[in-house]
Amino acid sequence: MASDGKPESSDERKSSNPPDFSDHEQDLARNALIEFESARYDACLNSLSTLEGLRPKDVKVMHNKAVAEFYKSGCEKTDDLLKAFNNVKKKMKSLETETNSEATDVDRAILLYNKAVYCFYVKKYVEALENLVRLSKIVESLDKNLAQNVCFLLVEVCLITYQTEQATSVLNSLEKLLYEPAKQPENGNEDGVKKPESDIPKPDDQQKLRLHKYRARVHLLQKSIKACKKEIKTIMNVNNMDTEGLFIKSNFEYVRHNERKAVKILNSASKENQVLKTGECVSAMYFNNLGCLHFQMQKYNLASFYFRRAIAENEKALALIGTADKSNPLNSRPLCTLSLNCRYHLLYNLGVQMLHDGRPLVAFECLIESVQVYQSNPRLWLRLAECCIMAYQMSPTEEKTVDHVKKSDLVHSVVGTGPFRKIVLATPLENGSKNSPSSGSHSAAMPACNLHFGLLCLRNGLVLIPENLTAFLSEKDSTDADGNSPENETSSYASTSIPAAPSAPVKGQEIQQLKNSLLAGISYVSLVLGDYVLSLEHAQTLLSQPKLCGSLSFLGHMYAGEAMIQLGRIPEAISHLSPDNISGITSLGSNDQTTGSAVSQFPQSVAEARTTFLINLAGAHCLREEFDKAKKCLYQASSLANLKDLPPQTVALAIYIELQLGNPRGALQIIKRHQLLPPGKTNDKQRKVRKSFI
Repeated sequence: MASDGKPESSDERKSSNPPDFSDHEQDLARNALIEFESARYDACLNSLSTLEGLRPKDVKVMHNKAVAEFYKSGCEKTDDLLKAFNNVKKKMKSLETETNSEATDVDRAILLYNKAVYCFYVKKYVEALENLVRLSKIVESLDKNLAQNVCFLLVEVCLITYQTEQATSVLNSLEKLLYEPAKQPENGNEDGVKKPESDIPKPDDQQKLRLHKYRARVHLLQKSIKACKKEIKTIMNVNNMDTEGLFIKSNFEYVRHNERKAVKILNSASKENQVLKTGECVSAMYFNNLGCLHFQMQKYNLASFYFRRAIAENEKALALIGTADKSNPLNSRPLCTLSLNCRYHLLYNLGVQMLHDGRPLVAFECLIESVQVYQSNPRLWLRLAECCIMAYQMSPTEEKTVDHVKKSDLVHSVVGTGPFRKIVLATPLENGSKNSPSSGSHSAAMPACNLHFGLLCLRNGLVLIPENLTAFLSEKDSTDADGNSPENETSSYASTSIPAAPSAPVKGQEIQQLKNSLLAGISYVSLVLGDYVLSLEHAQTLLSQPKLCGSLSFLGHMYAGEAMIQLGRIPEAISHLSPDNISGITSLGSNDQTTGSAVSQFPQSVAEARTTFLINLAGAHCLREEFDKAKKCLYQASSLANLKDLPPQTVALAIYIELQLGNPRGALQIIKRHQLLPPGKTNDKQRKVRKSFI
C-alpha cells in the first residue's frame, strides 16, 4: 500500500512571537493557519496574499501560499506546485547571496519533504530517497509531526527499493518518536511549567497499526517467518478485516508456499476501490496476487487469466480519473493518482508467466512493452532473449521433427532391383533444419522475436553487469569471513546490488549466476547465427567464471567445441568434448528458462550429458578421418542410452562411419535393423570397453 504523504505547509506561523513579526503579521499568519486547517483555502489565500505584500522576501510565506493554492485545486495542479517550489528555491538562494549566509537543511525541511512526496508519487524513488535521507539525519530537530511523516515516507520508499536494513533502522527511530516523550528542560517547558506524564502525547491506534504493518513487510522481504508471524498476529488482533493487513497475511502464506490458504485470505479482503482518495486500485492488486499464487502452483492458464483481469481493472481505474492532458499531464489529475498506473508491472508478470507456459511470442509482446519502463533490469533483457530463442526453437519446421529417428526417416528412396538395388539415404540435417535465422531484411535494432534481436537483448543485459564483479565478490567473501564493521557490510551490499524493478534487486552471487546465463545465451545465439568467433569468445569467458554450475559448464564446453569445429580447430574441439569435462557433475536438471540457452532436449542426467558429448566427439573424429575412434565413441554412447533417446543424426553418423571403414554390408544392416551398431559386433572386447568406460 502506498504512503499517504501529502505536501505540508511551513510551521513558521505556529512559532511564538518571532522578533521580526509585527502583531498584525502574526494575526494574519494565525488566521491563515486556521483557515487552511479548516479547508477554507480562499480565505487562507487572502490572508497569505496580504502577508506576502507585507513580507515580500519571506520564502516561507511564498511556500505556504503555493501549498494552499495546490490544495484549493483539489491537489491536481502538481506542475504549478513544482514551479512554485522552484521559485521558492531560487528566492532562497538569492537571499543567501544577499546575506552572505547559507540555509541549513532544517530551514529547507518542508521544501525537501514536499519534493520527496512529489517524487514518490511519480515513482522517482532514487530522488525521493536522497531528500528523505537528508531529512532523517536532522529528524530530531524537526517538528514531531513532520518528523513522523518523514520517517513513514522513508520506510515506504526503502521497502519499494528493497532496502530492508535501512527500513529497519528508520522504523527503530520512528518507534522512538512515537513512544518516547519529547525532551523538556530540566526546570520545565518554555513557560516554566513541567508537563505531567499524562499530558505526554501517545501514538494513536492508527500509528501503532501502521508501524506493525511496516515491520511485517520488512520481515517478509527478509524472509523472517517467525518475526513476521508475530507482527501479523498483532495486526489481526487490532482489526482482522483490515484490507492491507489481509494482503500482508496472504503474502506471508505465499512466501511459505501455502498457496490455497493465501487465496482464501485474499478472497476475504475487501476489493473496493477508492482511486481518487488513495490513488490505489485494490482490485488490480487482488487479481495480480491471485495470478502470482497460481503461477507458483504452476497453474499457468489460471495465472494468465488473473493477470489479464488485473490489467483490465487497472484500465478501469485509469478511466475513473479521466483522460490526462498530454500537454500538461501533471495538472490534470490528483497527485495521489500519478502513481496509479501499474500496467507495465502487470505486463512484466504476464510476460514471465507466458514464457514459462511455452508461449514465447505472446510473452515477447508483453515484455517488450514493459521494457519502456524497466530498461535497467538485466533479468528483463534475459527474458526477452529467451523468448527469441524459444520462438526459434519452436519454428514450424522443428515442430514437424520427430523426437527420435525412425527407420523410414533414413531412407529417401530405393533405386534398381536385384544386385543393382541401391538405397538413397535422406539428409537428416536438411530435414530437421530451421528457417534461416537471418531471413528477411529486418534490422536487429527493431524489436522482433528473432535471434538477431535476442542477441542485442543479451548484450544489453551483460552491459548492466559490473565488469569487476568476480574480484569484488571474492573480496566481499573474505571481508565477511574476517568480520569487518557493519559500515563495510552496508557498502558492500550496495556495491553488489543491481536494481531490477519491478522485481527484487539482483545481489551477491545472483549477479554472477545472471552473468553466466547471459554469456551462455550469447554463445548459443552467435553459434546459430554463424558468428563462431564471438560464440567461442563468450563460451571461453563462461568457462572461466568461478563457481560455474554443472549445466552451464556443460553448455560452455558444448558451444566452445562446436565453434572450434566450425573454425577448423578440431584438436581443441576434441578436448572440449571430452566426457571427462563433466565427470564432476552430480546432476544437471532441465533447462528451466534460467540458463539463457536453447537446447531443445537438455540432458536430465550425467549419463545423458556424456552421451551427447560422445556423439559430438564421434563427429569431430570423423572430420579428422579417425573413424575407428569415432566408432568407439558411438559404442560408448550406445551403452549409456537407448537408440530412441539419441538425436536423429546419430544413426546417420553410424552409417557414414561404416561406409568410410569399408563396411557397406554393416551400414546396410544398420538401415534394415534400425540400430546404432552392426549386428554381431558386440563381442567380449566391446563389452570390456563399455565396462571400463562406465
